[in-house]
Amino acid sequence: MEREKWNKILDSLHLQYTQSEANFIFFNINKPYDEVNRKFKEAGITIARSFPPNGTWIRITIGLPEENIEVQKVVEQLVRVR
Repeated sequence: MEREKWNKILDSLHLQYTQSEANFIFFNINKPYDEVNRKFKEAGITIARSFPPNGTWIRITIGLPEENIEVQKVVEQLVRVR
C-alpha cells in the first residue's frame, strides 16, 4: 500500500524511479545529492548514502504512513524549488 502511494507521488512529480519490491524506493530527484541530503537533515530525516555515478538519485526506506508523509513533503519541496 505505501509503495503504491510513493509511486503515485513520484509519478505526479514526473520523477523517474526503479520498479523494486524491496523495502525502499530509489528515484531521480534531479538535484545534487549534497543539496538533497542537507534539506532532509534540516527536516530531521536521514536518507541513504549517495550512489555514484547516480548523483541525483536517492534511496529512501519506506516507513510507516505518517513517516512517509513527512518524507514526501520534503521531496515535494525539493522538486518545486527549481
